[in-house]
Amino acid sequence: MNDDKVLARVGDVDITEADVRRLKLALGDQAVQFEGTEGAERLLDELIRQELLYREAKRRHWDRDEAFREVMAQVERQQLQQFALSRLLSEAEVSRDEVEAYYEAHEDRFSPEEKRDPAALKARIYQQLMLLRQQALYVNLTRQWEREYHVIREPLESDTKGE
Repeated sequence: MNDDKVLARVGDVDITEADVRRLKLALGDQAVQFEGTEGAERLLDELIRQELLYREAKRRHWDRDEAFREVMAQVERQQLQQFALSRLLSEAEVSRDEVEAYYEAHEDRFSPEEKRDPAALKARIYQQLMLLRQQALYVNLTRQWEREYHVIREPLESDTKGE
């Protein structure tokens, strides 16, 4: 299947097989309803409708509406936060030597069943070490940034209802 095969064109926008596949993936468990050629046709119809909605909203200048701009500012903020988090966490590294050292230092803690598949065990160790490294990186960087950006915390008032 050629991902670039154009299935429909709305004005100057091509809708391809890859677009249909991406929409199906985005639907997760609900994608079961869109199996086969008939399902793909329904997804294609939806992509066409979405493009038409977009074009009509642009024609009516709804993209300039203050409520829309506020929502987009929030979306941009959230997306940039997620992007930054992903970027920062990708900087964390765990070497093969670290995994081996952990394995050797804690070999007595592993069950005989775990030791039967050392590759799987080491992969799990890698994941755990990576998660710990990422958490430490995140906490350390945000603590540093709290100082740089002069974060001032006010004490939270406890809920005194019912006391």
